[in-house]
Amino acid sequence: MGAKQAGTRAVDPRVRRSEQALQNAVLDLVGERDLESITIADITQRAGIGRATFYLHYKDRDDALLAAVDESVSEAAHRAAQCCPTHFTDDVVGTPEPLVGFFAYFHENIRLYRVLFGPDGSARLAYRVRTAVTEQITKELVDLDVPSPSGKGRLVVAPAARAAFLSGALLGAVAAWLEEDTPRPAQEVADEVWVLLTTVTATG
Repeated sequence: MGAKQAGTRAVDPRVRRSEQALQNAVLDLVGERDLESITIADITQRAGIGRATFYLHYKDRDDALLAAVDESVSEAAHRAAQCCPTHFTDDVVGTPEPLVGFFAYFHENIRLYRVLFGPDGSARLAYRVRTAVTEQITKELVDLDVPSPSGKGRLVVAPAARAAFLSGALLGAVAAWLEEDTPRPAQEVADEVWVLLTTVTATG
C-alpha cells in the first residue's frame, strides 16, 4: 500500500482496485524496460488511471515501485530467514534445501531483481530489500557467545550483527549471480554459498 494511503480509505474497494492497477502496471513495465526509463506517465497510462489518482496513492515513482515489489520482497526475506544456521543441525548433509530455494526464488523473479540490483536500479528499492532481509533474519537469531579472537575473555555477537553479515553474504551472492549473462542453476550457486558459509563458521 502506498505511503499516502491511510485511514478508512484503505477499505474502499475502489481505492484497492486503482492501487492494484497501478502496482500491476509498475511490475509490467519493470519487466519490459530499464527502471530509469519508466515515468509516472508510463505507469498511469498502462494502468488506465489519471495522474491525480496516482498522487492520491504514491508520492513519486519509487514509492509506487516499493509498493509493487513489497510482496515479493517479503517473500524473499522469509526465505532468507530459513537459511539461518539455527534451522540446520550439525549432521546436515549437502546444501540445505532452504538455501537452494532462496536462490531459486530469485531465479524465478530474475527480471525484477536484475532491475533492482543492477547499476541503474533504485537505491531506495535496494535498501528496502536489504532491510527486510536483515530484519527477518534477526528474528531467527540469538546472541552468539564465543571465545574472543584476541584471546581475552569471550565475545558476544548480537543478532543484529549476525543478521547483517548473513544478509550481506546472501544478497551479495544474489547480485553477483544475476549479473551473469546466463545465470547458473540455483543449486550450483547455493552449493558455492553453503561452502563459503560453513568455511567461515568453521574458521571462526
